Amino acid sequence: MTGRAAEVWLGLVCALDRLHGSGVHPLGRLSFMSYELFGALCDEARTARPTQTSDARRATGEAGDVLAAIAVSRELRDVVSAAMAAAAMPTYHALYEYDGPGSFVAPHVDARNYPFVLHLLLERTRASVAAPSTLVAYTKAHPLSAERVSLAAGESVLLNGRGTLHCWERLGMDEQRTLVAIGFARGDRESGIR
Repeated sequence: MTGRAAEVWLGLVCALDRLHGSGVHPLGRLSFMSYELFGALCDEARTARPTQTSDARRATGEAGDVLAAIAVSRELRDVVSAAMAAAAMPTYHALYEYDGPGSFVAPHVDARNYPFVLHLLLERTRASVAAPSTLVAYTKAHPLSAERVSLAAGESVLLNGRGTLHCWERLGMDEQRTLVAIGFARGDRESGIR
């Protein structure tokens, strides 16, 4: 990107950072995420999966008991609080995201009722073989070149979704991906959630 397009993009990234803050925090494999717990999440995700249409749009599935318990757990809140360098408050919003072959969502900011989202990659397959998946984020530190965070199955990333233009790399026609999305807000001792 060069010239006027780069100037406009840079202005947008900087304005979002001033309004909501931008940032991406790779978390790797969560210390409390045992293989049994991860397996239970994967099983629940398969059960929650809606019938996928043939187009490249994202489908979502409701959190079951396993995901709902993780979303409000003290262990996850502690991890997210450390990454945010502030108290993290659960928002009770969690879901499964399913991306089918050819899926791509253009760079965007989240419009949800929570500013921070933790993504956990459950699965990405390419021709039935496990593959990493890459989050592409445009932050104040990387406004034009993008910050790329590659996740293997079981790894996670915390994203300031309202203040960071972001997307996942486009999937090929022989690929699919399953993610978890869990919302958090910044806590305030006196008022609860700001």
